Amino acid sequence: MEKIKIHKWLIVLIVIVSICHVVLLFPLPYALSDGGSTGACSLFGLGLIYDVRNCHELRSSGKDIDGVNYHYEPSTVRYNVGNRVSIFGFVVFDNTQLDSPLDEHLKYEEEVKELIDYYNSHRVNDVELRSIFVRECDSLRYVNLAFCEIDKIEVSDEIVKVMKGYLDENPDSFLYKDFKLTISARHNELVEKKLNSEAWEVYEAEYELSLPDKSITELTLSPAMIPDTVPIGYDFEDVQKISFVIVSSVSEDKEIILRSMYPNAEIASE
Repeated sequence: MEKIKIHKWLIVLIVIVSICHVVLLFPLPYALSDGGSTGACSLFGLGLIYDVRNCHELRSSGKDIDGVNYHYEPSTVRYNVGNRVSIFGFVVFDNTQLDSPLDEHLKYEEEVKELIDYYNSHRVNDVELRSIFVRECDSLRYVNLAFCEIDKIEVSDEIVKVMKGYLDENPDSFLYKDFKLTISARHNELVEKKLNSEAWEVYEAEYELSLPDKSITELTLSPAMIPDTVPIGYDFEDVQKISFVIVSSVSEDKEIILRSMYPNAEIASE
C-alpha cells in the first residue's frame, strides 16, 4: 500500500509539473506597431522566459554628418528585417539587418554640411549641435536645430546669435525657402533618486525665428531655465513673445526677471 501511495503522489507531481511547464512556456502570439513586427513569447511574464520575433521595424533614413544626425522628410522608408530570439531577456540569436542600404543623397545635405561646419567653427562653450531635422511635406516646411547639455539661458541665447551669423553670411541658404526655423536647447538633470522613483529638473528653451528678417517671434521656456537674478552685462536677444513648458505661468519674481531680460516680450499668462 505504501508503494501505491508513493506512485500516486509521483503521478500527481508529474502532472502538476507538466501543467506548469505548459502554462509557463505556452506561446503567446503578438504584433507590434513598430512597422509590422510579429512574434511569440512565453505567456508567463509576457516574454520573461523566451521571445521569438520576426522583425519588421521602421527605421529612420537619416544619416550622421560629422557627428550630427540629419533627418529629412519625406525620404525613403527603411525597415530592419530578420529574426531575433531572446531567452530570459538575453538575445541569443539576431540576424536582423536593414532591408536596403542608405545610398540616397538626402535633400539639402550639402547645405546642412556647411551649416554644421559653420557652427563647429563658432561653437559656444563646447556645446554640441546634436541633430538637424528638416520636414517638407505639403504646406508644412519646418527646420529644427537641436542642441544639448544647456542649462543657462545665456548659452542658448549665444547659440541663437551664432546661427543668426550663419544666416547673415549665407543669404542663399535653404533655410530662407519659406521654412519655419526653431532652435532648441535642452538638458535633463537628476535631482533626486529614490528606490522606486526619480526626480528630474528639465532645462529647455526653444526659439522660433521668422525668416528672412530673423526676428524671434516666440521663446518657449521651462521654469528651470529662468535664472534667479538677471545676468550682469549680457545683452539678450530681442523676443516678441515668451511662453512656458511644463507650467502655464511662472512666479511674479521670475516674471520680473524675464521682463528685465526681454523688455519687449509679451509674456504668456494663465
